Amino acid sequence: MADDYRVIAIDLPNHGQSDTSDHELTMDEYADSVIDVMDNIGVDRAHMLGQHGGAYVAINLGIRYPDRVGKTVLSGAGRDGEMTQEKIDELINTPMTRDLPIDMEGEFLQKTWDVYRKMSATNTPPEVTFQPFLNSLSLRQRRYDLHYAVYRYSPDLSQFNKEALLLEAEEDIYAGDVMTLHQNIPGSIYKKVPNSGSWQFFEEPELNASIIRDFIN
Repeated sequence: MADDYRVIAIDLPNHGQSDTSDHELTMDEYADSVIDVMDNIGVDRAHMLGQHGGAYVAINLGIRYPDRVGKTVLSGAGRDGEMTQEKIDELINTPMTRDLPIDMEGEFLQKTWDVYRKMSATNTPPEVTFQPFLNSLSLRQRRYDLHYAVYRYSPDLSQFNKEALLLEAEEDIYAGDVMTLHQNIPGSIYKKVPNSGSWQFFEEPELNASIIRDFIN
């Protein structure tokens, strides 16, 4: 993509090399952080790509900052049913790999690897899974990350008036009901991405880039 576009990959607050917050951020605050980056680097308007929770940041931006957003690419952004408070509490209290204690025997490494393999497509080589696995170990998820904001966020899609490409990786265990989201965004385009799971941009980078490039053009 960088051959044709200026590509900017943002670590949201509480992720990667960005700062850690002292409280649970809302979806509005995550979206505002993207606008802050755009302002600081002098970008007035940009196409947005987000996967899983990042897709909801893109939706929020499209609703609240329509003049700053071009087209949107929403990957694995489906949901399975309504998010009741009971369901939200259940999800928030579900342990994640970051909650595994670092033990002398390294059992946490095996458990984390097992999770990351389940998130990969059946035929994904282990060396491809190793890339996000290594990122996870070096930059472990923190107490307040995007998951919580996503669980609590219910956008009014009637206010989302952006051209949207909805991607669903064939074996993405976190994609949810993407087809319903597609039906709720008039004019959106739906594409199934074969041979990939939750790590689709590691697993099929050229194919994803081709689909996205065609959509943007």
